[in-house]
Amino acid sequence: TLLLKAAKDGKAQIKYIDESVMLLLEEKFNLGLFENPYVDDKKADEIVGKASFQARADLAQRKSIVLLRNVEKSVPLNRGIKVYFETYQRPYGRPGNAEPQIYANAEYSGNVTFVSTPNEADIVLLWVKPSMRPLFPSNDKPLRLTLSECAIDVAYVNQLIAKKPTILAINFISPFVINEVYTDKSTSVKGVIATFGCAPEALLDVVSGKFNPTGKMPFTTPISEEAVLKNKEDVPGYLEGEAYGLFKYDEGLTY
Repeated sequence: TLLLKAAKDGKAQIKYIDESVMLLLEEKFNLGLFENPYVDDKKADEIVGKASFQARADLAQRKSIVLLRNVEKSVPLNRGIKVYFETYQRPYGRPGNAEPQIYANAEYSGNVTFVSTPNEADIVLLWVKPSMRPLFPSNDKPLRLTLSECAIDVAYVNQLIAKKPTILAINFISPFVINEVYTDKSTSVKGVIATFGCAPEALLDVVSGKFNPTGKMPFTTPISEEAVLKNKEDVPGYLEGEAYGLFKYDEGLTY
């Protein structure tokens, strides 16, 4: 913020730059980066990949997952159920279709059986990972939160959802608008899960019942693009009113 002010106000430019640099240097001094600039490389083998650290990281991932909808208690999945598990992701701006990752032969110790096609499955687990355009692009195109504007082929997703009952997982790196593929009136989607960057095993542990979800939404997701365009710029989503959100701040189910 200070550097932005400096760029706009030529007279105060040096003052703001000096103040910004001072704040950065103060943080570095407080962290001891000047007194101890080098790490002890001999300690790396003892610390990196330490089993106790990994166990805490694994737990944190599972705790972050939020169960948002659970129609007819579809999750956790019944033992022996046949699951078609696909991750759909395409980096923003990359031409062509996404190459879905299908967990047909995945090794997993849970109570599910993976199959290679939706037709073989009792239920589809679809993990959609939208990606947004950069926050500081070379043009003035506004940011959009709808899935079709975030590198998702909505027609493909809807076609897959229509094949079989579906558990829909969305990786919410932002409060995406998902009404192109899901609303509370959707019938084929039996469950909705929010993730925030986790390993497939963490998601599977929640879906299969190995881990009872405890996560809560950290923000409210808009119900539509229209709601986004009409929102108040200085008000968080949970204060926008009942009609604004699809998934509400602090919302989350358990089994």
